[in-house]
Amino acid sequence: MTKGNCFVTGGTGFLGGKLCTTLKELGYNVRTIGRNDSKGNLLKELDIDYIHCNLEDKNMIKLMEGYDYVIHCGAKSDLWGKYNEFYNSNVIGTNNILDGCLMHKVKRLIYISTPSIYFDWTDRINIKEDDYIPNKLCNDYAITKYIAEKNVLSSNLFKIVLRPRGIFGEGDNSIFPRLIESNRKGVPIINEGKALTDVTYVSNVVYAIIQSLNFGVDGGVYNITNGEPKHLIELLEELFDKLGIRIKKRKINYNVAMMMANIIEKLSYATNKKPIITPYSIGLLSKSLTLNIDKARDELKYSPKISISDGMNRFVKMYNKLELRL
Repeated sequence: MTKGNCFVTGGTGFLGGKLCTTLKELGYNVRTIGRNDSKGNLLKELDIDYIHCNLEDKNMIKLMEGYDYVIHCGAKSDLWGKYNEFYNSNVIGTNNILDGCLMHKVKRLIYISTPSIYFDWTDRINIKEDDYIPNKLCNDYAITKYIAEKNVLSSNLFKIVLRPRGIFGEGDNSIFPRLIESNRKGVPIINEGKALTDVTYVSNVVYAIIQSLNFGVDGGVYNITNGEPKHLIELLEELFDKLGIRIKKRKINYNVAMMMANIIEKLSYATNKKPIITPYSIGLLSKSLTLNIDKARDELKYSPKISISDGMNRFVKMYNKLELRL
């Protein structure tokens, strides 16, 4: 007997894939949609029902029939791209999810949002869920995710919104791999790396999602982190120490870096080539942003199970295995 039927979007992504396998291990019946068939076929081997489908495809709605819970992890989450691509995936895709949930009378929708909506180019510490959202958001990803979040919260469904910060772990091809790659030329260090930041080990985010299946209030919005704010330089030094790699620090002036990033981004839009750096990425390296997770601890009964240090160890172990295969 299964614990329930879960429909997961973005199952071939980093977070979605980890969520699908964990739900299956816990005894849930899982169906997921995604676009990476090689990863989808691996999920099929675990008796997870994978279907190739885009979020903006209306045919996705009928795939939700018979499912108790919908967990919407899928999104276009690049730092750069065309606005309509973000809008189609993040807004239209979420609207399709909402239509499907209403049509098939889903018991609970869990929407994975982003704390990028808090970013306003200043230092912000211990942000609570009801703190201000800037009038002008930092990029098209944040804009479209926030539009989608507001649509979710205004729907006639039992819905919960999670805002996980800086997800890392095995299978991550974003945060740590990008830092490792940038170290070949030198990791950019702005203001001596003193920016205070939060990150979250992927299994802790999965745990928060699973807690959301049973706890939380209708319309509840919850910040999710490891609850261990660290200065960026501390994170970098610990990561490279565990990797056994000498960290190459490339000190950069904030104003110069921002000017260069703006020029590069404008050229990228003109040439339709992905920029090597964006103003937002400079902002992440230079401005503090940490989240208060008291509400999640209280209403979701959430507490991080795996520390940043332990999570790094797990990432490094898998990273080194992959390096040996290459």
